[in-house]
Amino acid sequence: MRYFIHYSFWLIFCCVTFLHTASAQIIDIETFGTGTYPGPELPAGQTNQIYNPVAQPADFPLPGILEDGEYVIATNSQQGFISWGSIGDNTTGTGYMMLVNADDNMAGEFYRRRVTLTANTAFDFLTYAVNVNSQSDFDFCTDNEGGLILPNIRLQIEDTSGNILAFTNTGNIPFNMTPVWEEYSLTFSTDSTTTEVDVVLFNNSVGGCGNDLAIDDITFRVAVTMDASDDTVTITDTTTQQNDILFVGANDTLDGNTLPGTELYFIEPPSTLPSELLFDTTTGGISVVAGVPSGTYSFEYRVCETVNEFNCDTAIAEITVDLPPAVITSQNDGGSVANASLGNTSVLNVLDNDSIDGVSPPTNFDLSFAPGETPPLGVVFDTSTGEVIVQQGTPTSQISFDYQLCESGDPDNCEIATTSIDITTFNCSNLGENIVTVTVTDQDGNEGSCAATVTVVDTIAPQ
Repeated sequence: MRYFIHYSFWLIFCCVTFLHTASAQIIDIETFGTGTYPGPELPAGQTNQIYNPVAQPADFPLPGILEDGEYVIATNSQQGFISWGSIGDNTTGTGYMMLVNADDNMAGEFYRRRVTLTANTAFDFLTYAVNVNSQSDFDFCTDNEGGLILPNIRLQIEDTSGNILAFTNTGNIPFNMTPVWEEYSLTFSTDSTTTEVDVVLFNNSVGGCGNDLAIDDITFRVAVTMDASDDTVTITDTTTQQNDILFVGANDTLDGNTLPGTELYFIEPPSTLPSELLFDTTTGGISVVAGVPSGTYSFEYRVCETVNEFNCDTAIAEITVDLPPAVITSQNDGGSVANASLGNTSVLNVLDNDSIDGVSPPTNFDLSFAPGETPPLGVVFDTSTGEVIVQQGTPTSQISFDYQLCESGDPDNCEIATTSIDITTFNCSNLGENIVTVTVTDQDGNEGSCAATVTVVDTIAPQ
């Protein structure tokens, strides 16, 4: 049909930089360049469609419709049909695209191009495709035409005599409310006499309500034969530097064989090498520096064939440091305060008789009150240093509390000990005048002293 209810078939070609785990040398790319709409007509013989640059204002206020069997070089899918989803090319989003209105009564070939390659070589052939139908297209076709026709493309490689070297089908390219590019590919090999091939694209479905497609980035490249696999290893000792605990290339292959030992290794951006690790990019060996604590350390690496810098693959190396729990010795502590009335008193440090892996006082520790313990009134426990302080005026009493000493970073490796303190407090108020030092006695008959700022020494009875 020539009206808005006719849903046609679009194709898009342009250059590309592939984002792929492995990469190889790019031999040929189908590109239409860049510029303003409409782009130039394709060379003769490259398509059996008729070129028709549909008049289309930049902001698309009116529908522009290609007739059956026509195509145009455009920069946005809606330049062919305003009701389709809006999408630019896969490469940059602004490059040229080939838009085709497929015949709604006949499936078949719609694009052919000859490419010069190297004999006796394996190649990857890739392209990107997207279903450009919008939600309104989907709803209309569902309500009026029995459903939306999904695009389905056959990718085929032929020699110059028409013999098929390889082919694949995309299968039904799904509809998405927001059009999404998908990659499709196949691998083939040339023999000793084949240096030219034809890439041929077929429409497996007829046109009609739906079957609207964009194709971008038709590319030939030397096939990737490097295969890198992820690596994992666990170590339990970092008291000294652990050298070459893992060679990442040991489980990687080239052409299905063990790596020759001349390959090149790289840290794969945006990954970075953890400071706890050393990576030898000549051998692929990984070492762990001394003193690394328990934890998991990883990075992504790339390995490439020496004679072909494009034949590469990437994998992840993961090193787990699982150190045995530290030996913790946490002993009970005892102390006393002769007269809490004189001011804050640092009684003791609980770490002085504790150790972790034989280090006393420990340096790699976490301190806290033991679970369920209530801090005593008048006592300050500094968990960053282990210091215990009795505050001025704390009444005469015997107090104790349990504390927990843990290995830093390992909350499950802990020991609990008890700290006990005897506190004596005298009443040093109402001492009178002209007294420097007084001797006082508490309710248990313990003698103590109180100080006053005077110039005469005397002794008075307790208050």
